[in-house]
Amino acid sequence: MLLGAAAASWIGANINLPFPILPLVAILGAAFVGAIWGLVPALLHEYLGMNEIITTLLFNPLAVFLLGFVRIGKFPESARLVPLIPRTKITIGFLIALITAWVVYLLIWKTKTGLEIRNTAQAPRFSNYGGITKNKPIILAIMISGALAGIASAVEVLGVHYKFVSAYTAVSAFDGLIIAFAGRLHPLGVLFFAFLVGGLRNGTITGFQIRSGIPRELGGALIAFILLFSAMVKYYRENGDHPKSL
Repeated sequence: MLLGAAAASWIGANINLPFPILPLVAILGAAFVGAIWGLVPALLHEYLGMNEIITTLLFNPLAVFLLGFVRIGKFPESARLVPLIPRTKITIGFLIALITAWVVYLLIWKTKTGLEIRNTAQAPRFSNYGGITKNKPIILAIMISGALAGIASAVEVLGVHYKFVSAYTAVSAFDGLIIAFAGRLHPLGVLFFAFLVGGLRNGTITGFQIRSGIPRELGGALIAFILLFSAMVKYYRENGDHPKSL
């Protein structure tokens, strides 16, 4: 997300194109940079056996370091995403999110590539026996994830802040992971829980803490309960009423 935001901001500030071509190019550039950044831990995972969670976490300070070599200026209004509703931050990015979720659903559940990705994740030995090369689906999945993160950050800087930002105060570092598991790793479930968790995050900041004086950590506790109950449902569905081990 950090590199995607930087790429979108740099393109918006240094390329002279009219609206709406400029924001489109900026979003595509952010997606490309996110995909390339995801390629490195994907290759390390597949060919060196390095855990992708650890490598991506370690790559975060490296991304911050690399941004020190990039000069990011202010981008013009032609690079901004126009609000769908006046005097709000609801821009075309909202539609981009819906379309992206639908495209990911079609990719995973309606295409041969999606079948390879799902089979490789759920039954790697069976997939290998069936002739599916395990490296390609996993690398592709991680690159797609990086591209989606780049799109998300581009929408953030072009449609909300109107400048490059390196931190997203209303988002926890692990919200994406929570939403993915609570949504049962399904694009439509992820879409629903993204609305829920986003509402809780913003509601606890503006509603609870600012207006009512209630600590915003209450929202985090509610989100933790959502994840806990989602994990319990998955556990009992897989193990039944008599789990093999505790």
